[in-house]
Amino acid sequence: MSDDLEPDYIEQTGLTDKQRAYVDAFFKNKFDKKAAFFEAGYTCSNLDRLHVRISKIHNNELVRKAIDLRRVENQAELHRFSPLDVMCQNLDYWFNRALDKTLEEGDRNRARAEAQAVAVQAAPYVHPRLQAIALKTIAEKDLNDYTDDELDITIARIEQALQIAGPVETGEGSAGKKAH
Repeated sequence: MSDDLEPDYIEQTGLTDKQRAYVDAFFKNKFDKKAAFFEAGYTCSNLDRLHVRISKIHNNELVRKAIDLRRVENQAELHRFSPLDVMCQNLDYWFNRALDKTLEEGDRNRARAEAQAVAVQAAPYVHPRLQAIALKTIAEKDLNDYTDDELDITIARIEQALQIAGPVETGEGSAGKKAH
């Protein structure tokens, strides 16, 4: 959430500073109510009643509405990136780790392998010609010329490409179903 939206957010929700800190900490701590409770500055002198205090704060109507609003905002943020965007960000992350001289050689090699795997997955979307060449190569060879191992590998690659591309409409009203 950007800083220019924060005053509207406070105004919309009517939360106190501590309640807003709880909501922020709740999301920061991956929905851990207890961690959010303490991070927001709440205290409880009777630990036997801690769960009651946490529930009282978490189930407050304004806090619940703020949590629901934040969830909607987070969902909208998630849909901002395409699968290709995510693959390219992952490629960048692993590639930079592979070049990081502060890491041990084994970690750099693992990062290089991860970068290579992501590059292979993203290549057909970034370089459509590679996809066309791969399909042309498959089409030039008669199915009877393939060994069983080659067919298994080809089928696995096609299935992987279909999984990356997402559900396919078959025209029979069965979107996303695989044909075997």
